[in-house]
Amino acid sequence: MPKIEVPPAARAPRIFELRTYESPSMKANKRKVKMFDDDGEIAIFRKCGMLPIFFGETMVGRNLPNLTYMLAFEDLAARDQAWRKFAPTPSG
Repeated sequence: MPKIEVPPAARAPRIFELRTYESPSMKANKRKVKMFDDDGEIAIFRKCGMLPIFFGETMVGRNLPNLTYMLAFEDLAARDQAWRKFAPTPSG
């Protein structure tokens, strides 16, 4: 994602989920980045009810290569529902 996206103002507390995808190789990492950048995975997240905050490649640290991203949800039930909806999608 070229910039951080601030989720719309919420009327109630929300859930933020920070996730890390650890790639087994640079080739697999490039494929995953392509899924986010070119193949529409972020659009699929939105369609499933997830609010993307940021997606980024880790530059330094352990367990490289990897990607870190954050999603927001209205509540825990909305999070669970969104991941269930995402699971059967072609990129999921």
